[in-house]
Amino acid sequence: MDRFSKLCLLSIVLLLAVIALRQTVNPQPVHADVYYEYTAFDTIGPEVVSELNTRSKDGWELVNFAYGTDRSNPYMAVMRRPLREGTRPFVPHPADWA
Repeated sequence: MDRFSKLCLLSIVLLLAVIALRQTVNPQPVHADVYYEYTAFDTIGPEVVSELNTRSKDGWELVNFAYGTDRSNPYMAVMRRPLREGTRPFVPHPADWA
C-alpha cells in the first residue's frame, strides 16, 4: 500500500471516530420515556364526530379508526393520551383478559 492510500484510510478512520465520539459526548434528547394510556370505543355513524370531539377535549388523540362489520356499532376508534405525572401504566393480569 502506498503512502496516499494509507493517508486516505487513516483520514476515513479518524472521521468515523469523530462521528462516533460526538454522539457519545453530546447525546440527543430522547422522547421515548413517555407512557400512554389507551382507550377504544365503538359507535354508530352520527355519534362519531361528537364522541371524538368530546374525548379530544380531555386530551385524547386519535390513533386508529376502523369500519367494522357489526351493524349496530360499525365504527371503532382507538385513542391515546400521555399518562399524567405520578401515575403508572396499568397492565392487566392475563386472567382478567377473558
